[in-house]
Amino acid sequence: MVLLRFAPSPTGALHLGGLRTALLNHLYARKLGGKWILRMEDTDQTRLVQGSFDDIRAGLEWAGLDYDYGPDRPGPHGPYFQSQRLDLYHEHARKLLDSGHAYRCFCSVDKLADTRSRLLHAGSNATYDRACLHLSVEETARRVRAGEKSVIRIKVMVDPNSGIDMIFGKHREATSSQATDSILVKADNFPTYHFASVVDDHHMGITHVVRGEEWLSSLPLHLRIYSALSFRCTKMSKRKGDVRVSDYMKQGWEPEAVVNWLALVGWGRHKDPIPIKFDLSQTTHRRNILDPGKLRFLNKQHLQLKASNPNSFRELAKRALDMARTAFPGSDRVYHSGDFDITYIEHLLPAVLERLENFNDLPASAPYFFVDPDFGNPDARRLRKTFSLSDHRTILNTTYGALLKENLPNFTPESIRQALKNTRLSLGLRQPEYMDSLRHALTGTSNGPSVVDIIHILGRERSMKRLISSVFDTRIN
Repeated sequence: MVLLRFAPSPTGALHLGGLRTALLNHLYARKLGGKWILRMEDTDQTRLVQGSFDDIRAGLEWAGLDYDYGPDRPGPHGPYFQSQRLDLYHEHARKLLDSGHAYRCFCSVDKLADTRSRLLHAGSNATYDRACLHLSVEETARRVRAGEKSVIRIKVMVDPNSGIDMIFGKHREATSSQATDSILVKADNFPTYHFASVVDDHHMGITHVVRGEEWLSSLPLHLRIYSALSFRCTKMSKRKGDVRVSDYMKQGWEPEAVVNWLALVGWGRHKDPIPIKFDLSQTTHRRNILDPGKLRFLNKQHLQLKASNPNSFRELAKRALDMARTAFPGSDRVYHSGDFDITYIEHLLPAVLERLENFNDLPASAPYFFVDPDFGNPDARRLRKTFSLSDHRTILNTTYGALLKENLPNFTPESIRQALKNTRLSLGLRQPEYMDSLRHALTGTSNGPSVVDIIHILGRERSMKRLISSVFDTRIN
């Protein structure tokens, strides 16, 4: 799903520049059929202003910019205040330290100021002499145990060609404005904006970043952090990346979507939103950029068109079955009596397909339809924190009994929905906490089709087995 974010800092009132950035995120998300998040980047605790969040929220509401998820609108990507996500940043900081992509720096503020002054007088553009880079593991550990304050710096080599932006292209001068081995985690254990932003964009599944031009100089640093953490990062370049047709074939893009994508490039002079007939005179004279976001949007639309046609839907089901066979060779849902279970694939495909931009993402998007859920994964652990263990077990046991009843007519979506509603009301629970508990037990993920659809697709027996197994699974404690 296309997902954008507006991520202001709660350090004062919402300005027109911030409102414009929010507007662009809103328009672009709606254009691509996606959603957008309001994320509060409050890692600089010294600059927080009380009431800023309420001011930002009121300004967005006044302007009619309706974000989909945020601090006051819970969703699968929360929490939405960065100060509530410190464990996640510390986890990735430890990974960078362990991999050698980062190191601890114990230099005091005064020492750093002296170092910067010395380097400046020497004619160097560097802002730090990397004095702590070569401290031994033993020395670093000793100083940490002694309680010495430290920051965590990223260890990078300068690459003047690393800054690439979809609008401005390569930004060669960006590196000169970046600090030497920029700080990722400050002495107060709060991450810097750059580190937290990259980690959050990755874990929240942000597909597009729209922000002010003032952040362009930060692009090289962000790309380095992406690389050091082995995160996938979309970038545009005319000379690099995937330009061969075979690349798009291997990546699972629909051929109709790629052709549609190419056909639309350059159509900027016509008055109608979509040209009815090809007219060479209507193409633009300016440089054109292939927008990967548009390809994802078109690809999703073509998948929906194929799903609506019985013949092409059957072909999609066969492709899905082949992928499932490769991804989950031991699953009893891929095989049935020694043969492919195409019926099950056709049953689950409509529920999964509406969330896919690329068909190759199907196995990773819904593994729980083929194998038992993994309650030890980070997403499952985060979802688990949203409900109490005692309530969780009560919900699962009671719902198990409701699904067991023989008078549940034909196990249809409507009968399942009514059974769940009756169970929730009898327990006196709100729908989110009740459904999140069931979703955790059935899938081990925080996102996906509705719980009713999941139960209907898995079937009565498999659903009941997962509910009762989750009660005794030690990984959810």
